[in-house]
Amino acid sequence: MVSHVRDTASAVGLRGGGLLLAVLLLAARPTSAQEPCPEPSWELEVAPASLSRGVRLDAPIRVRYPAGLLADPRVAASARRLRVGHCAAAPCDWESATPLVGGVQLVGDSAFFVPVVPLLPSRWHVAQAFLLDTAQTWTFETGIAEDAREPRVGDLAVVESAPYTGCGLPDGGYRLDVVFSPADDDAPAADLEYFLYLTRGPTVLAPEPRARVRGYGGAELVAAVLLERSEAVSPVCLALAVVDPSGGFDASPEPTCLDPVQGAYFEPLCASTGVRRAPGSHPPLPVAGLALVLVLVRRASPRGRARARGHACPAPRFPSGF
Repeated sequence: MVSHVRDTASAVGLRGGGLLLAVLLLAARPTSAQEPCPEPSWELEVAPASLSRGVRLDAPIRVRYPAGLLADPRVAASARRLRVGHCAAAPCDWESATPLVGGVQLVGDSAFFVPVVPLLPSRWHVAQAFLLDTAQTWTFETGIAEDAREPRVGDLAVVESAPYTGCGLPDGGYRLDVVFSPADDDAPAADLEYFLYLTRGPTVLAPEPRARVRGYGGAELVAAVLLERSEAVSPVCLALAVVDPSGGFDASPEPTCLDPVQGAYFEPLCASTGVRRAPGSHPPLPVAGLALVLVLVRRASPRGRARARGHACPAPRFPSGF
C-alpha cells in the first residue's frame, strides 16, 4: 500500500505535503477484487463552476473537499486560505484582481468564502483554493441580480438496469443508469446539483441519497445508482431532487418504480416519497444566512403529493443528503 502511494505521488509530481495527500485520499478509496476503483482525483469541486457566467450575486463561493479530509488539521488550515478577487475586465487573474475582504467558514466537507460586501454585478472573479501545498484557481462572471426563484426539477426519462460487479459493488449487484432532464432555474446550469434518492426497497425506511450529479448544460443528464443484490428486490423506487446555489430545492412529485432484475416499470406506489413514472418514453422536457448550510426542505404544495390506487401518499421528508 505504501509503495503504491509513493508511486502515485511520484507520477503526479507530489512531494512532502503531496505525499500526505496521496495517503489521505487512497486510504479512503474503496477497492474491488474484480475491478479496481479509479485513482483518486486531485481536483477539488468548486462553486460557482469554473467559467460560469451569470452567477447570482448571492451565490455562495464553495469548495468541496474529498470526504473526511477536512478532519485533518493540516488540510483544514490550508482550506482556510481560500481567497477571491474581482477584475474590471477579462481575462481575470491574480495580477489584475482586487482581493475581496471576507472570511472562510468550514461546514462539513466544504469551505465557504463569505465576503463582507455582496459580489459586484457583471464582473469577472478569480478564486483560489488550497489543499495542503497544492492550489486550484478558477474564474467566473457574475450576473446582475440575486437568486429570484427556486428551481423546478426536471423529469426522469429513462431508468435502465443491468447486473454489475466492480468498484463500489465488489460482491456484485445491479447498476441503474438514470437519464433525466435538467431543472428550470435562473442560476447557471453548471451550478445546480442533482440528487437521486432511493425511496422504496427492502431496507428503505426513509429516502436514502444514492447519487449526486452536477449540472453541465446538456439537454439530458445521466447518473448511476448502485444496488447490492439484497436491495434489488422489486419494486425499487427512485426520486429526483435539485438544489440551486442558494439552497432552493425541488423534488419529483412521484417516484419512478421498476424491477431492477427484469427492468419493468410499475405504477407508483406509496413509497417513502413521491418521481413521476416514466415508462420508456422521453417526457417533455439555504444556504441560510452566514451558516451556509444547504438544507433540503421539501416544499409543501399540491405537486408534492403522490397518489397510489386512489389514496394520497403522505408528503415525504427528505434528509439532508450528501
